Amino acid sequence: QDACIFPRTVRENIIMGGRHLYKDCNDEILGESCDNDVIDALKTANAWEFCNGLPDGLHTWIVSGGGSGNGADTFNSLLNLSKNGDNSCRAIDVNGGEGINEEEAGNDRMGLSGGQSARIGIARAIMRKAPILLLDEAFSNLDAKSERIIQLELKKISKKQKKTVIAISHQLESLDWVDQIIVLQNGEVHEIGTYQQLSSKVNGIFASMLRQKKS
Repeated sequence: QDACIFPRTVRENIIMGGRHLYKDCNDEILGESCDNDVIDALKTANAWEFCNGLPDGLHTWIVSGGGSGNGADTFNSLLNLSKNGDNSCRAIDVNGGEGINEEEAGNDRMGLSGGQSARIGIARAIMRKAPILLLDEAFSNLDAKSERIIQLELKKISKKQKKTVIAISHQLESLDWVDQIIVLQNGEVHEIGTYQQLSSKVNGIFASMLRQKKS
């Protein structure tokens, strides 16, 4: 529901999902073929347009929470920046490494909105190219247009790549894109069927919830 955005570049955030697919994991070696996969994943997640428009494109540093530039509070809090003796800032690496300084991060680090973060998270999952894609309320922070675009793209991917997509959602009115809906209540399966079948079931649980949503 809340995608984790690492304080790194757009490219690095997406590659984290699929580094295991490449023989060489060094950024210098991943090259153009990997970048093409990153762009494809961003396009599927309806994130390429806004990422391509960032100051440094795929190489723009991103964090969660909005805001940009040197004064981005989210960047400072996420990286736990501390002042050195020369008044420069360096990130403290929780794994014991040297960390990242402001110069390495650049001045154009961008804080992402909830919807943008969600799309980056979905792109990262797509980059993994796993046979099963599990989405737990993944569309909750998206606007209706982005949600529909991503859903239709996921449906294309599932058929083309023979991928199983499991979407957990309380946004019932937007579930018409899936092949089958399973309605759970108190941990038990109560209904199984297509959107059309369940929404037209007079005394059905799914139909009842739909009516409550619309009222």
